[in-house]
Amino acid sequence: MKIVNHKLFSSEKWIVPAILLGVCIAAYGLQIPWLGYTLDDWIILHSYSTGGVKGLMEYSFMGSRPLVFWIWELGFLLVGKAPLGWHIFTLTWRFLTVWMFWVLLREFWPTQTRRTTLTAALFAVYPIFFQQPSALTFSFHWVCHFLVLLSLYWMVRALRCPKQWLAYSTGAILAGSAALFSQEFFVGYELLRPILIIIIINEGSNWNKNLRQVIRQWAPYALLFAGYLIWRLVAMPVPGADRNTPQMLSDLFHHPFSTLPSLLVMVLRDFVNGFVGVWYQTYDPKLLAISPMSGLISWGLVALVFGVTIILFLRNRFLKGDNETHDDFSRWAIWIGLAVMLVGFIPGWSIGRSMTATNSLYNDRFGLAAMAGVSLIVVGIVETLVKQWRASTVIILAMVSLAVGAHFRNTTEYRWSWEQQTRLYWQLKWRAPKLEAPTAIYGDGALVKYIGSWATISAINEIYGQTVNTNVEPYWYFDLTKVDVPSRIMNPEPILDTKNNLSYRGTIDQSLVIQADALPVQCLWVVSLQDKNNPYLTIEAHDALPISSLERILPDDGSTLDPAIFGPEISHDWCYYYEKAALAHQHQDWAEVMRLWHEAQSRGFSPNNEPEYMIFIEASAYQGDWNLAQELTKKAYYPYYVMHDYICTTWRRIQDNTIGIDGQIDAIRNITVNFDCQEFLH
Repeated sequence: MKIVNHKLFSSEKWIVPAILLGVCIAAYGLQIPWLGYTLDDWIILHSYSTGGVKGLMEYSFMGSRPLVFWIWELGFLLVGKAPLGWHIFTLTWRFLTVWMFWVLLREFWPTQTRRTTLTAALFAVYPIFFQQPSALTFSFHWVCHFLVLLSLYWMVRALRCPKQWLAYSTGAILAGSAALFSQEFFVGYELLRPILIIIIINEGSNWNKNLRQVIRQWAPYALLFAGYLIWRLVAMPVPGADRNTPQMLSDLFHHPFSTLPSLLVMVLRDFVNGFVGVWYQTYDPKLLAISPMSGLISWGLVALVFGVTIILFLRNRFLKGDNETHDDFSRWAIWIGLAVMLVGFIPGWSIGRSMTATNSLYNDRFGLAAMAGVSLIVVGIVETLVKQWRASTVIILAMVSLAVGAHFRNTTEYRWSWEQQTRLYWQLKWRAPKLEAPTAIYGDGALVKYIGSWATISAINEIYGQTVNTNVEPYWYFDLTKVDVPSRIMNPEPILDTKNNLSYRGTIDQSLVIQADALPVQCLWVVSLQDKNNPYLTIEAHDALPISSLERILPDDGSTLDPAIFGPEISHDWCYYYEKAALAHQHQDWAEVMRLWHEAQSRGFSPNNEPEYMIFIEASAYQGDWNLAQELTKKAYYPYYVMHDYICTTWRRIQDNTIGIDGQIDAIRNITVNFDCQEFLH
């Protein structure tokens, strides 16, 4: 008895979307369970945590996109705060965008299933945009991209189905409006509408024949576009300065001769990089290495995707090229692709931003709207140069597979970032379970790749709780490499700082100094003046020690990180015992410090570096275990000898606080002689 309808599963209505979904999952979805938040994800999340939809509206307004908030609000209502939900949410919209692109292509080339599928698959992974793992931030890009393509599709259907013109046109206007007024990335697509209308109406006849009909069909969309321009350039409220002001366009109009050369260079760079440059990251010979393992996995994935897609294209009748009509697909694909690519870049160029600009790692987003066009061009060129359909299919699928590998490797970098972030956040929570408000944390740089100071501010506030007033944060983060701490010490005025819709008010003594990457393998260090002789502190951290007040750290209240955001508590490795012992050391609970030391030892954990011995040296001395204190001192001192001053000053503190404890005199004598501490001990 047959229980499977083989015709159903061999239908292009199912196979093609399945291929496109599989390509998207291979490139972006395999590591989703281990991804978290990065960059502006944290800011958007915190805006929602503290203010709900109002917080999102404030953040959107400050970002010069006052109407984009509804997309994030929709996402939070559907998936909540869990990173997993947001990664699935954004990947779903990306797949829907790719599928809608294929559906739109089929309106123009209904008999070219192989070519349109190859184009859509290439569009799904074209190696221009590599910020998919920042899922919350870039969710609105894919929602709006989908809506723009849906609007174009319904516009085409309105032309092809006169009896349903009103319904389709209404849908096209609504979808286009939702995308257009929410953000500006795809505004250039509005310039495509008259071109597509001309193609549909004329269908090969003289293009001047139906000019009046073209104008009549385009009129509603022209009015929509005009309304958008009035909104965007005149009526839209902005928070003082509009970061997306079309300055390049204005300069071109007022100073054409001085502006045109810079614009032409920008255009040339983006076109060359879009066609050729971006592909180097998919086959760079340096990527062929045994380590890391994820690199080898990525190449295995390239082979798997290539093999599976080749089989699907060769085994499905409608994906073969034997029966393809020899029309002008390649010529039209190239010309339409050039138009799409051009209008895709225009929004970025108009504000003076380029995909190839080197002033930011994240400028690739300005090439996102051009991906559909360049995919059409590439397929058109390959189909023109390679006449045998099997060979051209192999070439394009090889490109798709290489791009999948590049995106997988990029996602791996984000996965590592989330692993490092969770370690950092849990260690901070272990070391400082609760902070008195207000408190500013000072640290070296961004702490972890793919987060910055602004994102760290939001993450810290998510760690320690939410505020009632979304405009004043109880906790803040300052990058020591960008703040003149000595000047703040000399002039201890109130500290006021603002980041977009967030602000902080505090004083210089309401601060903590941390360091997380002094050594290749270390735990998070919360440092103070007691650590002034730590040889591994950076100059910036050392200069900031006078402002670090450990009293800002309150006793453990039993609270934990929000598992919906941060996931379950990470495993208790050496750093767990170190952070808990450092907290006990701060409160002079020497018995607890030693209990943690012995438990760590029993589980096979030991310090990662010399400075992490110091709190245990002190605790063992205060507990009268002088042999252990001297043994740990030896481990901290050798083999590099750089710990001399740090060890001797620590033992000076021990000497001053252990007067009368049995064995102290002999221990001090041994330390003085064996570690050359005569200058510090007496």
